[in-house]
Amino acid sequence: MAIRLTGISSGMDTDAMVQELTKAYQTNVDKAKGEKEKLKWKKEAWSALNTKLYNFYTGALSDFRSTGTYKTKKVTSSADSKVSFSSSPNAVNGTHKLSVKSLASAAYLTGAKISVKSTSQTTSYKATSGSTSATALLDDKGNAKDISGTHLTVKGADGTTANLSIGTLTADNTMDDVAANLTQQLKDQGINDLEVTFADGGFVFTNNSATETIEDGKTKYSGGNIYTVAAADENSAKALGVSESGVAVVSKASDTAAAVTKVSTFAYEKHVGAGEAFSANTKLSDMGIASNAAFSVTVGGETKTFTIDQNTTLSGLASELSKLGVNANYDEGQGRFYINATSSGTDKDFTITSSDPSALEMIGLGTGATKVDATDALVNYNGVDYEQGSNTFSINGLNFTVKDVTTITDDAGNVVKDEPMTLSVETDVDAIYEKIKNFVKEYNSLMEEMNKLYDAESAKDYDMLTDDEKKQMSDKDIESWENKIKDSLLRRDSTLSSVMSMMRKISSTRTEITMSDGTIMKFGLSTLGINTGQYGENGKLHIYGDLEDADFSDKNNKLMELLQSDPEQVLKTLTGVGTEMYKKFQTAMKSSSLSSALTFYNDKEYDTNIKDYDSKIAKLQEKMNTAQDKFYSQFTMMETKMAEMNAQMSYMSSMLG
Repeated sequence: MAIRLTGISSGMDTDAMVQELTKAYQTNVDKAKGEKEKLKWKKEAWSALNTKLYNFYTGALSDFRSTGTYKTKKVTSSADSKVSFSSSPNAVNGTHKLSVKSLASAAYLTGAKISVKSTSQTTSYKATSGSTSATALLDDKGNAKDISGTHLTVKGADGTTANLSIGTLTADNTMDDVAANLTQQLKDQGINDLEVTFADGGFVFTNNSATETIEDGKTKYSGGNIYTVAAADENSAKALGVSESGVAVVSKASDTAAAVTKVSTFAYEKHVGAGEAFSANTKLSDMGIASNAAFSVTVGGETKTFTIDQNTTLSGLASELSKLGVNANYDEGQGRFYINATSSGTDKDFTITSSDPSALEMIGLGTGATKVDATDALVNYNGVDYEQGSNTFSINGLNFTVKDVTTITDDAGNVVKDEPMTLSVETDVDAIYEKIKNFVKEYNSLMEEMNKLYDAESAKDYDMLTDDEKKQMSDKDIESWENKIKDSLLRRDSTLSSVMSMMRKISSTRTEITMSDGTIMKFGLSTLGINTGQYGENGKLHIYGDLEDADFSDKNNKLMELLQSDPEQVLKTLTGVGTEMYKKFQTAMKSSSLSSALTFYNDKEYDTNIKDYDSKIAKLQEKMNTAQDKFYSQFTMMETKMAEMNAQMSYMSSMLG
């Protein structure tokens, strides 16, 4: 945008004057923007309503037209703990006998416990502690070491000397005892500032000869003697690991400097490892199983095989077995494999074999494993046996799952008595009635909302707010103003009127029914006691005699009576009426050049019109910009002339003095 400097010579508020002169153009732009926004709101309102209409179509209306809705059966048993029932709309009404002789079960294989430790042991030699008996010492190869009769010499830089002897040791002497005795020998020979201890298989000398002082709050060490510890002879050097040339033991020189010297590590003890515990990550090859061993699983006569490699682990084998048709797991805590069939029944029973039979023994799946074979379910329904691999049966339209047997067996497993249960199948009138009530409630709720939208108060006195107008209002006032407009968007909407008219016709829809005598009759909702109410309700439905309907609860409940006396008539009437309405919904939702599929309103047309407004707004904005440029150009020219005139006047004034 160009920078405009106006009103300098004239002193006029040019911007305000241009805005006033182009006010009509701005009004046209604001109006077009408002109409576009209102159109978007209207589409949003229709989109929300469309969702509710579609949900009604796929939910309550779909159930209303479904034959299965009116064939709901109620099944009861004399032994509820032994059987459970699922939806059985095609079950034959009447009394039936059912015996459960056996239940279906899956095959299970519990592996024998694998040794918690591997068979291989490890032997190592580690440095002894001070509590170790002095007669139980070993070298780093595991050979016995006797340090009795060995000698050390200690020489100080100041000329002091001491000869240390390790006498004959017994089982009661520990290495701590030996070290303490050496310290005492030092003291006896006048060396009081050198101490001997034993740690990690060797003698440790601590030099305490330095003088400790504190200066400026800091500890300092000074002076002290340096000692040299050496083996007195070749035999002592070999036994104690100290050279004959000696090792220096210096005094402490600072707060952080060491004054401790370990002369050698010479004493060891034997450590035997019991082997590592098998884990889920243990490799089969480390257990001694050949890396090319094959494991096979046979299920229902079909065999699948997996060949391990040198990296296959116990958990890896379980995963591979699971791919072969079973569920397998290796429980590391229990040290066992647990394997079961993927489902019950003898046809899903399994066997596990290996090209290396010893491999099965090593992992607990051989002779030590415990196998529970699969069984089939066996029931007797109305005198006929039925056997299958699942506990869920579907017989004569009756769907049920057996949970326990009705037979009594002796200790040997022989059946000594059968106590068959009695099953009663009848039409569930109450459940069907509730489903019809649910449809009526959903229908009425939708009709109420559409009537509210269609009969909404007019918002003709509420124009769309411009940006400048919104700046002068609070957020709450803006929301209240805009809600007035939004609530009225579908008022007297022709498409909404068509949808409501289509739904109201349900009350007058008639469907043909062939009677038992061959005659054809037409029945509708009113035949079943489902009627519209007063005119002002605009098509709401009522079930006469329903206790929850305050207006018509005193009427005779014809619907319940017909459900009990002639359920077939109710079925044919309601599925017929529901199907007709379902078809009308399908037609109303068909795709066209103006609307998308599954849409009751012209969503494509809305999108096109909204897009057209973008073009219209751009053109109106361009017209306003052109007008503004024209007026600014005229004012600029005026300013130029006035500036020239002011210059001339100033010149003449200066000439006249």
